[in-house]
Amino acid sequence: MPSTSSASPGSTCSSPRRGAARTGPDRGAGLTALLGRRESEWCPGPAVFLTGRTAPNREARAGALDARVATSGALLFRSAEEAYEQAAP
Repeated sequence: MPSTSSASPGSTCSSPRRGAARTGPDRGAGLTALLGRRESEWCPGPAVFLTGRTAPNREARAGALDARVATSGALLFRSAEEAYEQAAP
């Protein structure tokens, strides 16, 4: 799903192309990309990453970026719903 270059508070953002964060050897590419988007204020809203497995250091890094990590579809939907509720005015 293409994303737009303008994001407003409470909005979500996604990679401009599907699977973009998974290319290359950097297993933290998605978090690195999110850091850049947060610094440029392009993606101020909630972020949830879906992964097959995670490590405490990645969860801590995601938390520092105000993002969540989900390891199943059920957790993804729950995390997205919680992030949406927290971002709602």
